[in-house]
Amino acid sequence: QWLGKDTIFAFNDYNNGECIKIYDCSGVKINEVSGHLGAAHPQGKTGLGFNFGRLANATDAYGYEFYNPDHVEKNNPPEDGLWLIDLEKNSRRLIVSLATLSATDPDPTMESAYHYVTHTTYNHSGTQYVFLRFWRL
Repeated sequence: QWLGKDTIFAFNDYNNGECIKIYDCSGVKINEVSGHLGAAHPQGKTGLGFNFGRLANATDAYGYEFYNPDHVEKNNPPEDGLWLIDLEKNSRRLIVSLATLSATDPDPTMESAYHYVTHTTYNHSGTQYVFLRFWRL
């Protein structure tokens, strides 16, 4: 993903844990940040992330099976969900947990279901974002 400028980009990788690698177009590594990036903010300083290990566990479509922390097996853990990632300071904070999402507008099919987040994106100005939350029976 491009990070604000047309000369700097980021991609997800694995280096003794989940990471985001940031490079410029000449191949110079700029930074390595913990987490996995779902969508970069238009200014390129932050991004939204989610657990690609949960995604791989929930669906055969895509995800990263090699990353499998303990809470990947839990249905709706409070320590996982949608993350705001600071790509400059190498920090992240949980914006909304899967436990909170599973309790929001509950449906009977959600009670013992496996919850996950995917498809994050920002609007063009970066003032709003959206994501999809799913549950698997």
